[in-house]
Amino acid sequence: MNEHLEPGDELLGLCLDLRAWAEVHGAESARLRTEQDHPLPATQPVELVSSPASVPPEVSPAVSAPQSTPSLERLQEQVQGCTQCKLHLKRTQAVFGCGDEQADIVFIGSGPGQDEDLEGVPFAGESGELLNRIIENVLGLQRSEVYLCNLVKCRPPGDRTPETDEVGTCSSFLWQQLDSLRPVIVVALGSFAAQTLLQSREDLGQLRGEAHAFRGAMLLATYHPADLLRDPGDKRKVFEDMKLLRNIYRERTGRELPTPPRQGR
Repeated sequence: MNEHLEPGDELLGLCLDLRAWAEVHGAESARLRTEQDHPLPATQPVELVSSPASVPPEVSPAVSAPQSTPSLERLQEQVQGCTQCKLHLKRTQAVFGCGDEQADIVFIGSGPGQDEDLEGVPFAGESGELLNRIIENVLGLQRSEVYLCNLVKCRPPGDRTPETDEVGTCSSFLWQQLDSLRPVIVVALGSFAAQTLLQSREDLGQLRGEAHAFRGAMLLATYHPADLLRDPGDKRKVFEDMKLLRNIYRERTGRELPTPPRQGR
């Protein structure tokens, strides 16, 4: 393993470690929770506090009605013109989502940052490049073969955590996205996304490492790529989570994800 990389080689080290972990899939089955799927309850929203372990905002569950779910193209038009919460006042543009509309795997973050707000796509900039490397070097997929989106579609000022009313207002767009996509696996990136989607008080360390039943799919919680840029020491945990994803994908579909490509020496 690459434990003695120079600081400037951190991303390269990440790729090498990712590739090494991807080559060892293991025969051990992933531990899956067998409890019933649990859509989020339609209760009064709880006011957020600053602690990362605070109660997540409760958002209204989607009504499952595939016949009435608009196409992603139509839904994107609605998002681009949305003025339902205060986030639209300072946005450059709404950031709907991108990727394969037939994707089995959907990655969900908390909200767009500055780069995303300018470019109009989720997971842009340095953190987006890092996520791309994780997808390619562990899952053997290209960014274009998965789907990427966020809980809220407009950038919170200063890249702060989205507030309760903002998440609640935007939740219908996310549920309709998921109803249209019908993924096999949802990956929640970061504590806030994981706690909000699972309506859990547990911290990320407790939520990651197992699969959670979620709206007909399985949800895995892991670190946001921006977390890894701040603390590269957590990258091995992400490798473990992506290895678990490969195992769950095999169990749920009967298929293997592609073998990650070997890079030249």
